[in-house]
Amino acid sequence: METRWLDQVLWLEERATKAQRCYYFLRLLTIIGGVIVSALVAFPCTKICRISSLGSRQKNRKARKRQKKQRLTIPS
Repeated sequence: METRWLDQVLWLEERATKAQRCYYFLRLLTIIGGVIVSALVAFPCTKICRISSLGSRQKNRKARKRQKKQRLTIPS
């Protein structure tokens, strides 16, 4: 009976150690992720924002040109 109890305690201790390591790893991963996100938010927008907004800028220019043409044309 005592050997069975001791075997279960040792098994439980091993599982607890694995769970604790996993917990600390995930906690460290969360902290590192938070630091990375904070750093990325702190940096000013550079080429990435310019590249992603090029499409909308071109659309806006075309829309403005159409509006100017419509204003310039004299309705009959």
